[in-house]
This record gives sequence, structure tokens and C-alpha cells, in this order.
Amino acid sequence: MIGDGYIEARSPFGPASMHEPNLTYAATQKVVCFTETPLEHTWMMLEDIDKRDVQFQPYGLAVTKTTARLAACNPVWYSDLTPGR
Repeated sequence: MIGDGYIEARSPFGPASMHEPNLTYAATQKVVCFTETPLEHTWMMLEDIDKRDVQFQPYGLAVTKTTARLAACNPVWYSDLTPGR
């Protein structure tokens, strides 16, 4: 990331991930995921947590929300599929 100067979205996520990877629709849904963790809680990203499936070490990148938005990072839109809502 640092050497290339950019972060590359490689995999489709969400409903698009169920489609064949070579379909045009799936190719437009590639994402990079960030976490919106307050600085005072970032230590938890490095803790050994029982049953955690991913390891975040030894890499890390921190930017402010304003910086991310100026670089075209957009928030995820969630749909609530709960009946009655």
C-alpha cells in the first residue's frame, strides 16, 4: 500500500459475492473495508481475542474520516430486512 500509493479493492462483497467473479456486476462491487474505531480503542485490534478469525498485525493504517471521505471512501449502506420495518 505504501509503496504503490493506493489501496486496491480486489473482492466483491455482499450480494455481489454470490455471483461469478467474471460477471460485470460482481466486478463493480469490489470493496476495501475499514473500521471506524476510536483511537482510544485501537489497542483492541491487537489483542488476542478468543475465536477471532483474523489477525490485524503487523500492518495498520489510520486516517481521519474527513481524509477518507476526501479520498472517495464512502460509508456502507445497510438494509434492515426485519419484518415490519
